[in-house]
Parts: sequence; structure tokens; C-alpha cells
Amino acid sequence: KLLAAGRLDRAREILLAYANDRNARQMLEDDGYPIAQVLGGDPERQYDLVRLAGVSSRTLQRIGLNPTAVFAIARKRLASSARNEADARAISAFVTESDLRQGISGADLIAALEAAAQAFPGRGETIERLGDAHVLAGECEKALPRYRDAIASLTRGAPERSPTVWKMGGEKGEFDANHAIIVKLTRAGLKAGRRNEVRRDVDQFVRDFTDFSSAVASAEAYELLGCDEPLFALRKRIFLELAAEAKEDDEENGLASSAAVALGRLYLKHQRFEEA
Repeated sequence: KLLAAGRLDRAREILLAYANDRNARQMLEDDGYPIAQVLGGDPERQYDLVRLAGVSSRTLQRIGLNPTAVFAIARKRLASSARNEADARAISAFVTESDLRQGISGADLIAALEAAAQAFPGRGETIERLGDAHVLAGECEKALPRYRDAIASLTRGAPERSPTVWKMGGEKGEFDANHAIIVKLTRAGLKAGRRNEVRRDVDQFVRDFTDFSSAVASAEAYELLGCDEPLFALRKRIFLELAAEAKEDDEENGLASSAAVALGRLYLKHQRFEEA
């Protein structure tokens, strides 16, 4: 009705006032919302909605916004008194999605994440993404303290995210921003020639985080380090927990089977044939 009445400014005001982290993505995906018409070609207002929906190639294409423009606006907002954590999340998205980074230098990405970390010092995800950005720039040595700070923020109970994510049977050797922090720390440490330091980091991580997902991540880290002794205990625990929970479900049984194969191969490596 507001659009029909020619009250575009009021329609835009109401739309952005109504939008939040939960419904912004739905607005962008739903053809029933006249998003493009309401926001017009104003990049600042488009950014206001996109940063709530989550910056991604898909959302930017949906609204017709250039990634470089989003990056510039997010940096500008972070330098202003009007900044909020949505701006930090927007910058972090340029680490997790390679398509967004086209035309943005590694130095600019690192500088933007440093500004985000200073603006929101308790936000572990931003610190982690800063470590990721250093790795992407080939600066593995500089990534290590960032990953350690990110893990420390999890130890302090930062509320915004869980300590780890995990995938069994995933690609090995390739950097993935979605891998567990301890795995990324291990990879960066090995590339920087800091194996002994990283081994201590992994040992401490195992003591600090005893949940199942962290056990899976720790096992991957020990495997990268070639530390089979602690790996035995973790692989056995992972297999037993998955086997105990396996039901008549192909996916759950598949995970238990994968864990059994990983444990069996480790036994075979050490010629423990009966246990294998």
C-alpha cells in the first residue's frame, strides 16, 4: 500500500525496522516481498538487510549488491560509532566463501578483521576468522596466536558458537574455514615448523574440551601430528560412542562403520591384528 501510494521512504523504514536475524533471509528468498523495489539502488540500505540475512554470494545476487561494495560498507561501519556485530559477521563471510574474496586483497581482509576484533574483543569467531585470513595470505606463523585466542574465548564460554564442527571422511590437506579451530591450528603450526608447540596445544585442548565433537577434532589433529598413542584412545572412544547410538538408520550406521574402519586401520598400522 505504501508503495502504491508513492511513500517509498516510509516503506523502506518499515521494512528495515521489521527485519531481524531470523526473518531477513526469508524476506530475500520470498518473491512476495518487493525487496528490490523498496530498497531501490541504495547500497547502504541494501547492506542493512543483507548483513542481517548473512552475507553470501546467493544473498548478494538476490538483492543485486556487489561483494566489493559490501566489503567497503562493512569496513566503514566498523570504523563508525554505529557499528554492531552484524558488521563483524559480514566481514567474516569473506573468509568463509572464496567467491566473495574476488578483488579483495589479503592485506585488506586482514586489516578489516583486525578492526572487527578490536571493536568486539570478546567475539571468538572474529578472532578465528582473522587467523584464517592469515593462513589464506600464507602467514601461518601469524595465524597461531589468533587461533589460540579463539580457543581461549571458547574456554571462557563465549556464547555465540560451539567449539568445533566435524566431518568424518572429509578432504584432508586442504584449508577449510569450517574445520575445527584445533585442526586449523595444527595445520598452520606444522606449516610454520612449530610441531612441538602445536602438540602441546592439542594436549591442552583435549583436557579442556571433552565433548564428542571435540574428540573427533582432536583425533584429526593428532593424526596430522602423527601422534598415534593419544589417537588410539580417541579413535576407540569415537567408535564406541557411535556404535552405541547406531540405530536402523543408514547415516548413523555409516558413521559408526567409518569410525570402525579408522580404528581398525590404526591397529593394523601397529600390527595389532587381533584388535583390528
